[in-house]
Amino acid sequence: MKPTLTKSIGHAALCLAITSTIAACAPQYRQPTAAEQAQVQEVINAMKQRAANYHQQQQLQAQTPQSVEKISGAELTASVSSIKNAGHPAPIEIRNRQLFVDGTPYLDPAGQIVKFKGEVTTGEFVYMLKNMQGHYVLKYNRAGSDQPGFELATAVSGPSGITVTTSTGQTLQGSSLLPLSDGFLVSRDNAVFIYTLDDQVKTFPVREGFHVTPFQNGDVSGTGYVLLERDKEQSTSSGFMGSLKGLGATLGINKAYDYVLANIETGQEVPLNLPSGLKEVNVHSGCVKQNNFVNKCSNMESFESLYQPNGQPNYDHYFWAVDWFKGSNGPLAVYQESTKIRAIELDKSQIHTVFSRTLGVNHFSVTRSTAGVATVSARLGFSTDEVADLDTFISQNTGELISFEE
Repeated sequence: MKPTLTKSIGHAALCLAITSTIAACAPQYRQPTAAEQAQVQEVINAMKQRAANYHQQQQLQAQTPQSVEKISGAELTASVSSIKNAGHPAPIEIRNRQLFVDGTPYLDPAGQIVKFKGEVTTGEFVYMLKNMQGHYVLKYNRAGSDQPGFELATAVSGPSGITVTTSTGQTLQGSSLLPLSDGFLVSRDNAVFIYTLDDQVKTFPVREGFHVTPFQNGDVSGTGYVLLERDKEQSTSSGFMGSLKGLGATLGINKAYDYVLANIETGQEVPLNLPSGLKEVNVHSGCVKQNNFVNKCSNMESFESLYQPNGQPNYDHYFWAVDWFKGSNGPLAVYQESTKIRAIELDKSQIHTVFSRTLGVNHFSVTRSTAGVATVSARLGFSTDEVADLDTFISQNTGELISFEE
């Protein structure tokens, strides 16, 4: 028993010695004084303030567009003239949601192009891109110029709408922004503002009960006409019964004047027998296959879209249902009126039937040459018909005066 006791005592002494040594080597901490605590708190507060300032700066940058450097009107004119002189007329079109200029894809390294508008007879176009900061930039160019797009303006979207700042320092604000072939359009509930390459802004009041459509398929700049849509609460196609009426208008049973083309100079309006309640597409989810032909789906979401879920155009949308442009004898519009394709001489309010089919027209398209010749093609069931030159067709046919029937 003795040896065991001695060993235990020796081990305890060794542990005590080691512990004492560590304790002696360890730093001795003391409670900081009030002055020292205040100094530490001051440093912490300064770091918090710096972080808050940085966060505020980031938010401000997110809300403020990185505007182009302000230039004079003379500099704007010189830059635009340089591009115009270097370019030529050419088709500007969309293919598979991609911008093509004179048959070649057009890209901008500064960001993704989200909207554009061009004019084939001049080759001019304006496009809107979204940059890395999430802001929008409007640029002008012309086919064949071999020059980068010239920045016309920057825009930022916020809770109060869209604020656009031009390269010359002008500011426009609204709820919708659309490129035009020679500028851009800003609209809000009761007004339209059109900015052109000569640094001028035209203002057009929208009459009560209508608003500017967020999509404009026609040539606003060349014709002077803008498409208006009846407000939803007043629309002949709102609600369930309105939807039935809109369907009836599509089938030619009744009329639904939910759209007008308005002249921004004179205020003249041309009504279109076109319902507004057929813009939405349906997307189904939670689907279970029942057989080779039927799926049973538990959910369906409806929303306005220019395209179907499969990528094909939503031809029921007004964007594809009406087009307007400059003809050889004045501005023309082509639109689908129930079972007919109609052409309108806008300044004369004369209307012509281009195609008609009792069982309905699937859809139509208008292509224009660089010389301004408009060709109208219509899908009629399983066949496609074409009018090669719309101006010639109109000159050889007697139209009728548009009668507006509510």
